[in-house]
Amino acid sequence: MGAENQSKSGRSRGPAGGRRKPASSGSKSAASAPRNPAMELHPTTDVPDIERFDEWDLAPDVLQAIADMGITSPTPVQRLATGPVLQRRDIIAKAETGTGKTLAFGAGMVSKLDADRAT
Repeated sequence: MGAENQSKSGRSRGPAGGRRKPASSGSKSAASAPRNPAMELHPTTDVPDIERFDEWDLAPDVLQAIADMGITSPTPVQRLATGPVLQRRDIIAKAETGTGKTLAFGAGMVSKLDADRAT
């Protein structure tokens, strides 16, 4: 096999330079698998009327870190995602770069961490 078909680690990448061939028509795909009603998505665009981060049950250290960064009010994606994250619900969010998605997920997750729990 030629060097042009090897990755930097020396492993073969196959004839398409590492791309996989499309699934054949005879194989089952995720689209043809039986649907689980519990797994269906329920999108929402109703943004909660939250004006300050301290309206959620965020850990004091998280609230202080947000304040230290100069962030005073949550963005729409933060208002949509933070509450469900604190309820330990699964979230899928799509928003422009710079809208605060990382904080939307991270504030709730970090607030739920138990610092006293041994790993």
